[in-house]
Amino acid sequence: MNNDEGWGYVGTIFVGHQPVRVLFDTGSDYLAVTSSLCLDSKLGMAQVGQTVFDPVEMVYKPDDKDTRKCKTSAYDIKKSAGAKCVNSDNKKLDYGSAILQGQLYQDSVCVGEKCTNFNFMALF
Repeated sequence: MNNDEGWGYVGTIFVGHQPVRVLFDTGSDYLAVTSSLCLDSKLGMAQVGQTVFDPVEMVYKPDDKDTRKCKTSAYDIKKSAGAKCVNSDNKKLDYGSAILQGQLYQDSVCVGEKCTNFNFMALF
């Protein structure tokens, strides 16, 4: 576990036997990890890109910005034999300046040698 530059404690846990880097936040209600739900076109890639005017060609074109809601996927649901969707309703978590969206899942979560079945937010 590291506390780089005082931003918070970061370390690796295992979710569904997959290593996941997390920020340990003792004030949070949920463990939240980016997941393969980000790749679902109905969930994670739902942000709409902006168009910009190209004065050379005199047309509007999509900009080149990456519009995915999450840029990485730490937890691949399909690679875990123990992944279980607890609630497929989309949940929102408000963390001050950030709003996280996901679904509630259960899987084996290990910190060091200690493992347990645990409910967490699989983000998209």
